[in-house]
Amino acid sequence: MMWRSGRISWMSEEDMGNRADETFHEYLRDAWTNYADRNIDRCKYWLIRAANMPGLTPALLARAWANLGIFTLTGNVEDLDGEVYNNLGCCRKALDCDPDSPIAWTNLGYSLDPGGRLEVRGMMYDTLQCYKKALELDSTWWFNVGTALAPEETVTVEADTYTKRQCYIKAIEIKPSDADAWNNLGDTIPQPEGSVEIVGHGTYTKQQCYIRALELDPPDKDAWKSMGVTIVGPSRGEVVTVKGVSYTKQQCYIKAVEINPSDLQAWNNLGDTIMSKDERVEVGGVPYTMYECYTTALGIDPTISNVWYNLGNAIPRGEERVEVGGHSYTKQQCYMKVLELNPSDADAWFNLGN
Repeated sequence: MMWRSGRISWMSEEDMGNRADETFHEYLRDAWTNYADRNIDRCKYWLIRAANMPGLTPALLARAWANLGIFTLTGNVEDLDGEVYNNLGCCRKALDCDPDSPIAWTNLGYSLDPGGRLEVRGMMYDTLQCYKKALELDSTWWFNVGTALAPEETVTVEADTYTKRQCYIKAIEIKPSDADAWNNLGDTIPQPEGSVEIVGHGTYTKQQCYIRALELDPPDKDAWKSMGVTIVGPSRGEVVTVKGVSYTKQQCYIKAVEINPSDLQAWNNLGDTIMSKDERVEVGGVPYTMYECYTTALGIDPTISNVWYNLGNAIPRGEERVEVGGHSYTKQQCYMKVLELNPSDADAWFNLGN
């Protein structure tokens, strides 16, 4: 399961079409171009230029500062008058410009740390409250509200109560092409019998939600990984069809790690689909054994106990060793690593004793 986090607001097609101030939108386009080129400092430069243009409407001024809030998630930005702002300071300034800016409320919610709150005009707001405020101003922000809810939590909007799942359904009903909402909706549905009804679209199971997400966004690594979890049988069992092509569980995880080689959970899951130490699977043209999938995952983060457990299960009894991070480990030593990281792991204790 992989929850997709909330989304920031950048520049919509409507903004690009309504160029009341051509220079302002040129600055935004230049900022976007530099962001796409990974040049965050130049991106900030053009947004500062936009935020300091004379005669801007409060809505446009708030948009410029709200976007600056996102690009100062790390570091700060200096205004033309020399004042320095961090990300929350930028979002607060956006709301000072226009307290009814859904963009500013959305980006403030995205900028807050988990559990964090910020005072705005005498009231304290956490991430969920910021997203809810944006939703009250613009009914298209259901997705972000869903991401801010815990699995059993609900939110009240205009006297009606909504669960996390219902927020994603609302997001899809408003925008059926929202791949992120389809992915996150799939995460909320129990397997295998669970399903949801979406007005105008019919009934969808967990797996069908992931298929829909991948039809809309084929490079979606999270949906490929989540899809793999729903499939029965490692490499030659059940298959799912996405855009006319069939995929096994193993092939879904291969797609996930090819798209994002740093996804340690996808590497771990890929290792689980390999049936013997001599079997190999190709990832981007490179063959990997079961061991190599697990050691690749541990190379990304050696503190994940279940990967050590899986590696221990994969190593035969005896003197065989597998190298991780320049050190070699036996089966027994892998289980010992599990217990260093998670002393209450009963399975690791049992396997170590045997």
